[in-house]
Amino acid sequence: MDSERPAPALAEALADLDVRWEILDTGVTVKLYPSCAATHPPLDICSVSRVATASRPTMWKPSRSRWIRLTPRLLIYPRPSSELEAKFSMPFARPRRSFFGHPTIDTSDVQRIRDPASRR
Repeated sequence: MDSERPAPALAEALADLDVRWEILDTGVTVKLYPSCAATHPPLDICSVSRVATASRPTMWKPSRSRWIRLTPRLLIYPRPSSELEAKFSMPFARPRRSFFGHPTIDTSDVQRIRDPASRR
């Protein structure tokens, strides 16, 4: 709340309670990938790379993508060691998408994160 504006009266704050439903006004959205939203545009780019190298995953090459200014502050784990860190790691997310296809909740499993072949 803006510190220069007075707090609304309780009656004003509750005026549309049980009348207006945020979910009905804005709808439900589901993220395409189970990771930070900042990973989504680069992961979409990787889907094109994966199709081109599907039969030879060792041929994967990093692609360049533009990031929004906030992205480096969100994707802060270059070498994740937990499931949560993996969801905020572009170096983890992009190769996963290219090698294994559409990320799932299991993509960030600790066993996969620690797998030496996977980390390479």
